[in-house]
Amino acid sequence: MIDGIGKHSFQFGPHAYHGRPVKSWGGIMICDSCESANHDGVVLEHHPNLLAHLVKIGAPMARNEKGWLPIPQ
Repeated sequence: MIDGIGKHSFQFGPHAYHGRPVKSWGGIMICDSCESANHDGVVLEHHPNLLAHLVKIGAPMARNEKGWLPIPQ
């Protein structure tokens, strides 16, 4: 889940940090399970809201050899 873009929520606060902000993506949040499931990159065609957000903020979108967008550290 990408906060504000995905459809699920997760706890991120005292005693439970189940995700992290992706600073180069404008600080949006990604949960640990989604990051783990997409360890080799995000298929942007499956996430049009993410793509629109990244275009809007001018984030770099260098895709990997599979054509997927790696999640920055």
